[in-house]
Amino acid sequence: GISQYVERLSFNTEIMSTQNTNDPCACGSGRKAKNCCMRPEVPKGRNPVVHFPPVLGQPARTLPIAEATKIAQHFHASKDLQTAAQLFRLILEADAEFDEARFYYGLLLHETNQSDAGVELMQQTCAHNTTNAHYHMRLGLVFDERHDGPRSLTSFRAAHAIEPTAGSWYNMGVSLLNLNMLE
Repeated sequence: GISQYVERLSFNTEIMSTQNTNDPCACGSGRKAKNCCMRPEVPKGRNPVVHFPPVLGQPARTLPIAEATKIAQHFHASKDLQTAAQLFRLILEADAEFDEARFYYGLLLHETNQSDAGVELMQQTCAHNTTNAHYHMRLGLVFDERHDGPRSLTSFRAAHAIEPTAGSWYNMGVSLLNLNMLE
C-alpha cells in the first residue's frame, strides 16, 4: 500500500547516498537509480508540498512534491493507473509547472486512450525543460507509436543534442529509415 511505499522511500534516501547511479533503484521500480530516485527533480528554492486526502485507506498527509511524484510514479509503474492519475492531478494542482509530474501524467494519459491531451502535456514539459534528454526521447517514442515520423525524429534529435547516446542514434536511424530518408 501507499504507507509501505512511503516508508520505503524514507528508508531508501539513506541508501541512495552510497548507491551507484547505474545500479537498480532502491525504490524497486526496476529503473537505474540515476533515472529514478537519484534524478534531481525540484529546482533550487522550490519545495512545494502536496496535501493528499485520505486515499487507499491511508490518513490524509502532506508530502514534499518530489516524494508525492515518486509515489504517483510507483502506482503508474504498478499499472494502478486510476490511483496514479488521481495522485498526479493532486500534484499538478499544487504546482502545475512541476515537470516530472506533468510529463508522467501526460504519458499516463497517452497510455489510457487520451493521447492528444497526454502529448500536449509532454510537449509543454519538453518546451519548459529543454535539458532533459529522457523527456525528449520518451516523447519521440510516443510520436513513433502514433505513427508521426517527422515529430518523432524531431524529438529524438532534441534528445541526442542534449545527451548523445547509442539509444538516440538508434532511434534517429529507425525514424530516418521509416521516413525513407536513408538509403
